Amino acid sequence: MRSSLHRRHDQTKTTTAAALLQTPKEIMRIQFALLLLLSVLCIAAAENDQDKFIRQHVIDEMEEGDCTTEINRRNIKNKAGKCKEINTFILSTKSAIMAVCMKGEPYEVIVNKILTSMTKSTTKFSIIECKLKDQKASPPKCQYVGTRGQRSIIIKCDKGHPVHYQGDSRL
Repeated sequence: MRSSLHRRHDQTKTTTAAALLQTPKEIMRIQFALLLLLSVLCIAAAENDQDKFIRQHVIDEMEEGDCTTEINRRNIKNKAGKCKEINTFILSTKSAIMAVCMKGEPYEVIVNKILTSMTKSTTKFSIIECKLKDQKASPPKCQYVGTRGQRSIIIKCDKGHPVHYQGDSRL
């Protein structure tokens, strides 16, 4: 008898809990909690500035003729989602670029009328500058021509990590 009464009590609890979850207010709370969780996961999965820098500018090996392939493979576009006019690849490792942030020399540039602190490498890197062939092209028909060079690089660093490629210098 006791176990039968206990089972009935558990069934009542289960029914009551299921009923609570079916009220519009509870359903909205659960939906809101799931939406909040999904938002947090999306933000955590979003590409940070350092990862974007590495994706857009760092490659171990590459030839001048590989610009179009690499830019398309890495999904590199301008902020408006159009063909990027110029993209520079640094033929190096992630750790060598990070060393520029730690050992490079301070370099000031004006960006959008604001004096901005950058870092200039003290050594030269092999680079390939990829220029868009046709300014009127739009994805996926972006075609590039590459030019190889040896340059000091100028980058923006944040907490010891490269986050923006500003340009390069022959000096």
